[in-house]
Amino acid sequence: MTEVETLVLWYCNKLTDAAITNLSALTKLQSIDLASCSKLTDACLSAFLSMPNLTSLDLGNCCLLTDEGMSTLGKVTSLTSLNLSECGEITDAGLTHLATLVNLTTINLWYCAKVTKAGVDLLPVQSVDY
Repeated sequence: MTEVETLVLWYCNKLTDAAITNLSALTKLQSIDLASCSKLTDACLSAFLSMPNLTSLDLGNCCLLTDEGMSTLGKVTSLTSLNLSECGEITDAGLTHLATLVNLTTINLWYCAKVTKAGVDLLPVQSVDY
């Protein structure tokens, strides 16, 4: 299973941070879709640090993610596409951590009510949906 490049786990409401942490051995992953996995918190995000090929990450509607987790995501410099739509606890302060993602070309921040244009302007991306 270490050769897996794409992983889709939509709406896995019982998926835990520990399960995601166990994915850190999948170093060839390029794309992960965890949209609407409602139990995931900032604690799982460090798993992505060991995935040098990860370019696409969908965490849409993972509403327990916060600004603290964005400081971890800001270290996943291989990301080119990031979906944080409906992650309502993320603020402009969290987006400052994502300014380090120089390869990021697309980010989705739909329904992130605490994000403003000022925060979005900090991001080094070509396409922002919010």
